[in-house]
Amino acid sequence: MKKADENAFPYRSTSYSETEANNYGLTKREYFAIQCAQGILAHPGGVSFAGDVREETAIAITAIVVADELLKQLESGSPS
Repeated sequence: MKKADENAFPYRSTSYSETEANNYGLTKREYFAIQCAQGILAHPGGVSFAGDVREETAIAITAIVVADELLKQLESGSPS
């Protein structure tokens, strides 16, 4: 399993409900992208966007790209 697909906050359910036991929440990729977006939003003007791209779209794309790069570096075991 790739790190991006691992659960950000795994837990062992003590419930006998199959639905609850299989709900592990966010993946690491989703969690990292949220954290990146939060940082970008905390510092307005930190992301440049071109042409017809809405600012919200530029922030979302940037957050995902940064999260993917972070996961790539974690997968490789060392920064390049």
